[in-house]
Formats: sequence, structure tokens, C-alpha cells
Amino acid sequence: MADSSQAPDSQDVERLAKAQQQAVRQAQRELNKVFETVYNMYDDPADIRDALMDLIPAIADKYGNVGSQAAAEWYDRMRAKWFSDDWQAVDDTVYTPDEKAMRATIRRLAGHLWSDEENGVEADPDVMLRGLRANMDKWVKAGGRATIQRAVSKDPRRPRFARVPQGPTCGFCLMLASRGFVYSSAEAAGGDMNDYHNDCDCEPVPSWDKKNPKIEGYDPDKFYKQYQACRSTVEDLLTEDRYQKTYVDTFVPKYDDDKPKSFDQWVARQIAAEMDWRDRQWLYDGIEPTIEFVNEEVKKDTEDNRPQEIRTAERMRKHGVKPYFKVDFKEVENPGTHVIERVGLADWAGGIEIKTPDRARSFRSIDGYLGSAGKKPDAIRLIIDNTENPNMTDDQLKEFILQSHRFHRGTVYILTKEQEFIRIK
Repeated sequence: MADSSQAPDSQDVERLAKAQQQAVRQAQRELNKVFETVYNMYDDPADIRDALMDLIPAIADKYGNVGSQAAAEWYDRMRAKWFSDDWQAVDDTVYTPDEKAMRATIRRLAGHLWSDEENGVEADPDVMLRGLRANMDKWVKAGGRATIQRAVSKDPRRPRFARVPQGPTCGFCLMLASRGFVYSSAEAAGGDMNDYHNDCDCEPVPSWDKKNPKIEGYDPDKFYKQYQACRSTVEDLLTEDRYQKTYVDTFVPKYDDDKPKSFDQWVARQIAAEMDWRDRQWLYDGIEPTIEFVNEEVKKDTEDNRPQEIRTAERMRKHGVKPYFKVDFKEVENPGTHVIERVGLADWAGGIEIKTPDRARSFRSIDGYLGSAGKKPDAIRLIIDNTENPNMTDDQLKEFILQSHRFHRGTVYILTKEQEFIRIK
């Protein structure tokens, strides 16, 4: 064994990702041609849909198997670095995509082929094509991913695999990547680990190193630290009672065998959703996002008139929240008076409204904050920074927020006096 670190290096992982992406590009090129041919061949949207439902799964099958073969060859090259026995992954590379699920997706996207004059919606085949291209990425990559996972489960050397992103990515993927090299098979990984979204660049990467598997640039411990930070924000909401009331009791099946996800799966998705709105670079490597302003006028106005908002921005950076100050109003014409009026908007990009009270002491003040946020059409998150307010404890602030019946569509957070970032509702 020439190398004591029995895990692929970062260049090896990059080669695997490039091989899979090449198969995707080939599939998408063929998809474009088939779509154009079929669209120009038929006048009836139903005929176009039916033809695509027959042809597109064959493209996914063809290039999914190209990716599967490339992944098996890559796996065998990696394994041969440390072992010289006769076992090979290329002996099992057949990929059979789930045509039922694929056809259901095609049927759903085909809805864009029809116009709806009553609701003023025009047919838009380009939307369908974009959706098909995004899904083709996932369908083709599924071949290579399944091959790697299957090889790991059958390899007599008993390796493990991890989910390795190729750079900053979504909260769901970083959450799964934070678990490290702990999986011996797709079955052991469970449902979440086997889920990949459209345009996902994560790869399941094996390691034969039992003690300390490492890949340059992949640091699951760092990912886990950010995962824990985001989990601590929503921890108080991850209860069986809330799972039942807000999810199970309102669950609507999307297909015949559809069932609510388990409590653990629901918890994982709640944490992933919290991670997903944080800064991706911070999630990936812990680098705090910078404070930015849409223009110099907004910057000067904030510095001169609301410096407390900049202090809140400095504190929120540490939690991976991107402070991007924007113009917080728009001008609209009042239909009754025809007078141009200002409508308030959220303070930061991403629909984030911030409050930094220093004198608030009553329910009325806090209820007013929620009411104000509710009137801003783009506001979806309210952050109340309690750091500078000597008149209200964190517990009082939480109680007042829970008593308020305003801002139903949004989520409400507080930054405590101890700099803890907590979602209240």
C-alpha cells in the first residue's frame, strides 16, 4: 500500500464530478433536440406531452448508464491505489431509472404547454424545457451515485462513504455532508442521505481508511459546527407536538402511497430549512458574510440616522446572516386618491426586517413591531435584537412575541443579551 491515507483526494473527487457532469451535458443536449423536434411535430399539447413521456426516460436511461459506467471505473481506480485483489465495481453498473416517477414529473411540467385564458396564463414551453433540463441533471447523476453506493455495500474491504459537496451549497446538502464517512450502504444512509435535488453537485465518495478518512476541502466537523449553530436556533420548536399540529395534521398526499415523513425526517428538514437561508459561504467554511449596502445613499442614511441597525448587522454576521441593506420602501399610486404614496419594505435583502429596541418595555411595543413587519409585502423574517434594551428581559420578549397574533406569514427571531440567536415562531 503506497499511500497510508486510503481515501480519494480532492482532485480525484473533482474527476468523478466532472465525469458525471459530462454525462449530464450530453443528455441535456439530446433532450434539447428531442424537445424541439417533438414540439414542432405536433399541434396538440397532449400529443407533445405523450411523446415526451415516451422519449425522455430513454435519454435518462442512456446517459444515466454512461454516468454509472464512469463512476464504476473511477471507483475501481481509487480502490486499486491500495488493494490488488480481483473485486471490481464495473461488474455491476446497470442503472434502471424510476420511470413511474419520471413520467409523473414530465406530466406535471407539461402543464406549461397549455394556456389558461380565464386566468390570463399563456402557454410557456420554455418553462417546461428548463424544468426538464434541471430534472435530467438529477436523473442522470442518479446512475453514478447509485453505482458508488452499491459498490460500497458490496466491496469486501468494507469502506464507508460520505456526501461530499463541491463547494458552498444548500443547507440540506451541508447538513448531510456534516455527518462524514459514516455510511456503509444506501440502506444504512436512509432516505435523506439518498435524496438529491436538481442541479446538486454532491457526490457520494468512498473511503477505505478506518481511522481518519480525509479529503482536502471536505471538513465535516466544520460543517457540523454550523449545523449545530442552526439547530440551536430552532431547537425549541422541534417538538412532537409541533410536528403533529403543523405537519401531520395538515398533510395532503401527493400520490397514492404518499405518507407523512417520520418525526426524525421532519426535524432534519426543519434544520435544513433554517440553514438554507443563512449565507452559503458561512455554512461551508465559517467565514462571516460582509455588511453591504445597495448604494451610497442608503449607507449614509443608515449610518447617520440608524447606527443601531449597523450594530445589529455586525452581531448577525456571526450567525451567518447576510446584512444587505436595501431601499426599504417603494412608491405606488393610491387607486382612490391617485396620490403617490410610500409602502414600506423589509430592511435587508431576503425579506429580513430588523428591530434594535433600546427603550421598549411593553407588549404593545413588541406587538407593534410584528404588526409593522406584517404590513411590509416582502417581509418574511423579523429579527428583534434585544442586546441594547435594558428594559426587557429575553424571557419577557419571548412571551410578548408568542402573545402577538400579528405577522402570521413570517418567522420571528430574537438575538438575546447573551448573543444567542433563537427562533420564537
